[in-house]
Amino acid sequence: MKKKVSRKKFFIKVTKTVVSRIFQKILNFVSFLYIVNNMPPDVVGNFQFVISLVMTTSIFSLSGMNMSLMTTLSRKKNGFFLMATNFTFRYSFLGSIILLIISIYSFIIGNNAMAISFAFTSVLNPFFKGLLTWKVSQISSGRHLELTKVELLNSITLNLLLIFSVSQYIGSHIYLVLISVLIPSVQNFILFFREKNLHTKKNKNKFKKEIKYGFQYSLQDIFPLIAKEIDKITIYFFLSPASLAFFHVLSKVPDFIKNFNQEVIYLILPKFAKQHFFSNRLNKITNLYNLFNSFFIVLFAFSIYPYIYKIFFISQYQEFLFMSQVLMCSIALTSDVFVKGAFISTQLNIISYRKYTIYNALIKIMLSPILIYYFDIWGAIFAILFQRLFTKIYINYLLKIYHKKK
Repeated sequence: MKKKVSRKKFFIKVTKTVVSRIFQKILNFVSFLYIVNNMPPDVVGNFQFVISLVMTTSIFSLSGMNMSLMTTLSRKKNGFFLMATNFTFRYSFLGSIILLIISIYSFIIGNNAMAISFAFTSVLNPFFKGLLTWKVSQISSGRHLELTKVELLNSITLNLLLIFSVSQYIGSHIYLVLISVLIPSVQNFILFFREKNLHTKKNKNKFKKEIKYGFQYSLQDIFPLIAKEIDKITIYFFLSPASLAFFHVLSKVPDFIKNFNQEVIYLILPKFAKQHFFSNRLNKITNLYNLFNSFFIVLFAFSIYPYIYKIFFISQYQEFLFMSQVLMCSIALTSDVFVKGAFISTQLNIISYRKYTIYNALIKIMLSPILIYYFDIWGAIFAILFQRLFTKIYINYLLKIYHKKK
């Protein structure tokens, strides 16, 4: 009887979380549509460029410390919360310095809108990316509903303000940048202090392994973070802000599907942290997940999606539909990589994680500038395809060598 009640509660919790996340994604998409259909492509491109550089400088926020924190909390090893936060917050100021330098340079060349945008992000960067340990704590302790409520409120506030800023359009992207960074920063600042039960004294000797892994993980995370933004930055410099807006539009729905997959998997990371090898059962479940996911995504891409795309986007974006479908299919065929990559990231095996992250990211980092230079936006698509196909093959090799039961 107790098991049935427990399963029912778990099902209700998961259902509420999934419904909330779907609603958030829909809300994000609505505000995105309002922005791209009511603002010039150049402005949209400038906005995306600033956000891309902010995300790139997050390499200094030591995301590896969050992964180490998740592992320690999942294994009931407390006392690392403040220490991890101290590292992520302090090192984020290195990113702030870079953003400030870009702001000064933009001011010197007379681009005041860019200068103001980068100045704002420079100040807020430590709070935007350096105070995410509260989220790790909630996920590790299974407080998914609490996290869902917080993220739902954040999403509603953020998107309503973005829509309002577009309605008060001032001819630049400044308000969009400020809102996009300020709201999450305020949220992080408040919720970090709510984790009172984890504000324990530091004990560096007790967490030497976690600190070492956190730094090593963070160093390796530099490559995927750069790879994630390299195509956008390259398009902005090699082509134009408007071209970046076009790429942003055609990538939106494929990215929506990819991110939703990653977020669902992120919820089960604590369970992965308790596993000591990638079992045959887990492999079968992953392959089955990939099969169903692929079928539905490809079906959607070539049945309903073309009609949705034409309804949602104004005429200047219509010619990029096929590129969007190609990206969507690439996600469908490689969705198992999300699960397998998440498993590797929780195992504290620095060798396999290093090989997974670095080789995966280097392909896109090397190919994107070359292919974009010769093939314009199609070059960015080709680089993503090569990266995903390589990763699908290579990650199975890593699991076999490093994470199979001996």
